[in-house]
Amino acid sequence: MESRRLRAGARAEPERPKRGRRQVHASASRTRPSLKQVLRGVVRETGTTPVVQLVWEVEGQRKLSPFCGRLKAEQMKIARLQEGDEVQVRVIPGGEQLTLQLLDAPTQGRGALQRAPHSRRYPELDWPPKEGRKDDWNWMDAEPLPYCLCGIAAQHLRSEVTHVEATKATLRFFWEPTGSRDSDDLQLELSPIAATLPAEELWAYLNLTTRPPCSELLQPGQFLSVQLKDPGASADLQVALSPLQPMRPQPALSSAGSYATLVWRQHLGRARVFDAHQVAFQETPEQVATRMVAKFGQLKSWRLQSSSAFATAAFAVASASMTGARQDLVILGTMPRAERLSLLALLIAQHLDQKLLWPQERVLLLGPFARERLRSLYRSAEGDELARQHLSRVRHRTIAGSCRYVLQKFAHMGDTLTRSISLVVLEGLPSAPGVQRELNDVLRALPERRWGPTLLWHRDPHDFGPTEQPPMVQALLQAPARLRTASALHGAEQRMILVPDSLSVAAQLVAQHLAQRNSVTVFADTKLFILGELKKLVQNLEEDLAAGRLLLFNNEDWNSSSLSDVMIHALAPPSPAAYCDRLASCRKLAITLIDFKMVDGVERLNSAWLDFVSDAHELLRGDDARRLRAMRRLERHGYTKMSESFQEDFQSQEDELVWQAGIAESDTELIFDRGV
Repeated sequence: MESRRLRAGARAEPERPKRGRRQVHASASRTRPSLKQVLRGVVRETGTTPVVQLVWEVEGQRKLSPFCGRLKAEQMKIARLQEGDEVQVRVIPGGEQLTLQLLDAPTQGRGALQRAPHSRRYPELDWPPKEGRKDDWNWMDAEPLPYCLCGIAAQHLRSEVTHVEATKATLRFFWEPTGSRDSDDLQLELSPIAATLPAEELWAYLNLTTRPPCSELLQPGQFLSVQLKDPGASADLQVALSPLQPMRPQPALSSAGSYATLVWRQHLGRARVFDAHQVAFQETPEQVATRMVAKFGQLKSWRLQSSSAFATAAFAVASASMTGARQDLVILGTMPRAERLSLLALLIAQHLDQKLLWPQERVLLLGPFARERLRSLYRSAEGDELARQHLSRVRHRTIAGSCRYVLQKFAHMGDTLTRSISLVVLEGLPSAPGVQRELNDVLRALPERRWGPTLLWHRDPHDFGPTEQPPMVQALLQAPARLRTASALHGAEQRMILVPDSLSVAAQLVAQHLAQRNSVTVFADTKLFILGELKKLVQNLEEDLAAGRLLLFNNEDWNSSSLSDVMIHALAPPSPAAYCDRLASCRKLAITLIDFKMVDGVERLNSAWLDFVSDAHELLRGDDARRLRAMRRLERHGYTKMSESFQEDFQSQEDELVWQAGIAESDTELIFDRGV
């Protein structure tokens, strides 16, 4: 296989980069031994240029390495070599392949090539900060004309709109200054050569069903990439728009903006907005909500009923960042999972609705099952044609999926795709080292210029404190506006625990935290039982109740103005949205005790918890996460109407449904249709 690869590499001519285009992927350099070092190898192929597989030392033992090279063809001793012979060689630097020199006589000493000992530690990742990226124009494939037309004109040419009328636009071409052809490093000049762009060309390029005047689509000073058309009867120089249009710089604010006004703070309730640019709050919340619904459809079509106030604030801040301020945006805290992606989709639709956004510009959405969830959201908006129109555009112009999937798309489509990204949306910062490396590779694949504002949703607000941000955050953001949901108001830590008897465990936890002088709020459906348990464990129970250090509620009598250090749920919250709102009353730690019971030796989840854990199961890790997934699957099939393809993946074995891998796409669509 290695021999075939080498032969194929010898036949393939290396691709030459086009003039005036920036290289996006730098070729990986091979670390080679010094010229003075002696290497050992084994002959694998003979002929005019034999192939030698190098030997390295692994933990004191000599083994074959994956490195193969070819011997110089002009040496006489090559004819006497046979397959399997051991030889000593040196590396000849330079060239496109690893070339080796056969030594005339055996040399004493060990080979220089060795393998480093295996280590499970991951190498340090390099996260260059976003502020170091260039704020220049991305001209795609377009180049300027040669100076005074003394040279060859490229296929795609750079131009600037100078005059706009109803039926046409006039533009002038750029050309290179005298004395250089390196267009990336030049201050280009406008040439005296003008051309005409008919309105029909613009309508066809934008796929418009209406026929607006050119003045509504173009403006003087706008840059265009064009192609020359064959001369016709007209005396004017006719052009057509190139497939890839230039993308303008996307600079970020160098310093944080102001806080939300009082009317916006009252509108948000216990959620908060920090460091947002003042332009975001020029309208009242009612005006923004009216404009948002009129432009993008009803919020219920976007699954944003329970978080409409927060969605309005996010829309206002994102509207400012995507039009004038160019400010990055971070949403911190917990939100129902279905609504979380819905809000991101709404903000993506807002970005794609910009007047001067070209059809080739794409959005990058990094998140698990992002494609399936966008498809499910599109189906749920049936009946609201305005929302479906925007969701259709979001689906078709968004590269959505995991970092691994996006890297595969980049590899398939090349730098044409990476250069067209105008917005990066990330649903959470990865914690697994493997996913972090994939995210690092995604950022490295993007051009050196800024890709535009970044929109990040992250659960943990502690990563965005007043101190210096981690390198991963700096690589994505610069001076971002921060929106905190109610659950992130105090930054309380969240934990979920599977227990067979939640009330008894809750009583023990209450006693433990009261002893540590923490105030505690407990949600339980049977107050008398938990009070009886607490009397056995807490000496001054009556004093704690009277002083408000211990508060007991059920789902009906909760007082939202109460505030405590620790919050314990021994009762399933009425909804994920209600749970997120309760976290605004917790300063330090929120513990959720999920009830399960044993039925015929099988762990079964209490049905009252099913809807809640379907949304909040991300907080579990390790063995508890595996157990909860098993219980959710076991309970859900009892009342969920499964699709035919999903039912075919199950087989009955001793009165138990066992799932087998089937059509992943339809399975995940069903899951997200249920709001999981």
